[in-house]
Amino acid sequence: MEDNATQIYANGVANRVSVATAIKLNDIKNAVNQIKRNDGTAFMAQTEGSRSIGTAPIRESFWGICHPDVEEDIRTLTGFNAVETYASQTSTAPGEFGAVAGVRWLSTSEGSIDDNSGVAVGATGCRSTGAVTIDTYDSVVFGKDSVGSLGFGAEHIKEIYTAGDKLPAVLAISKSRGSSGVADPLNELSTMGWKSWMAAKILNGNWIRNIVSGATDLA
Repeated sequence: MEDNATQIYANGVANRVSVATAIKLNDIKNAVNQIKRNDGTAFMAQTEGSRSIGTAPIRESFWGICHPDVEEDIRTLTGFNAVETYASQTSTAPGEFGAVAGVRWLSTSEGSIDDNSGVAVGATGCRSTGAVTIDTYDSVVFGKDSVGSLGFGAEHIKEIYTAGDKLPAVLAISKSRGSSGVADPLNELSTMGWKSWMAAKILNGNWIRNIVSGATDLA
């Protein structure tokens, strides 16, 4: 998703080596605007708030995925609503921490970091692994049906199979009884598992953007 999406560099710079700031509100607005100009479909409908004190309505939203380091910067952006202000109004996803500018954000350590790939640390205030140039982070914003996966077989694998179904792109593996060693002294247990093969694919590049930014050094 990161490498194959159109790149947006934080604060409007031209490339990754010129990135000198944490993610900005306008970077997210830019991503949302480009996706909407290309008729991308939001994942989550608008929520209208509730009567509970401290709750907030949320506009229809795309999903965004970022690293926890970037999460802390997104939390400081103007207009940010923490997930606890709208969780009672709509279902939330694991790792979801809040919404801003038409994006509901998920935080995961799987978010990519490119060490020492931005500008010189200097007075940027951004994190740096080698204390020479800043680390850059990829934060993906995407709409519905922009990405998917391709099964390596006649058809994609399903979540549930029933009797009589063929198993494309799946290899079943079994071992005979007695394969559990000391845990099976009477040789009564056997094991079975399966493997499948698939590849991620950008289904519509107009509906996904990758924001490349630094992250504030909190040390």
